[in-house]
Amino acid sequence: MQGLKNATDKIRRELIATGLVENASILINRPDEFVRDKREFYPAALIDYDSAAVNDRIVSLTMKITVLDIVDDDLENEEDVYAVTLAIISRIVSVLQKSDPSELFHLQEDATLERVYEDSAQNLEGWTATMEIDIVNQAHNGC
Repeated sequence: MQGLKNATDKIRRELIATGLVENASILINRPDEFVRDKREFYPAALIDYDSAAVNDRIVSLTMKITVLDIVDDDLENEEDVYAVTLAIISRIVSVLQKSDPSELFHLQEDATLERVYEDSAQNLEGWTATMEIDIVNQAHNGC
């Protein structure tokens, strides 16, 4: 599905464009592969697809994007972690809202953001954006 590939590629490009997330730190549908003991891999992002509804012309997909960073043991950088990860998530949502019809996907509504306390043992915290994305059903169009 080209629209899904386009959306994922656009997210990946924007994450890298922040200068804070490297390509190696972007996981797609593999939450168990977060490298929790390597500080140089953070902030890290996970792109996950939750569920989908299909009709003749559109596939409506629930997408979650999580951005995490490491909070120091003394919690001194906790506010910075939340601010930076929120800025990254906000940038991604903004870019997806401005999709072009030629990209074959469209963000349905505003994203819902939630704070994440991923792993207290590893001090991973950040934000998750949950959104509905409509993707052109190319199978219907003979593609």
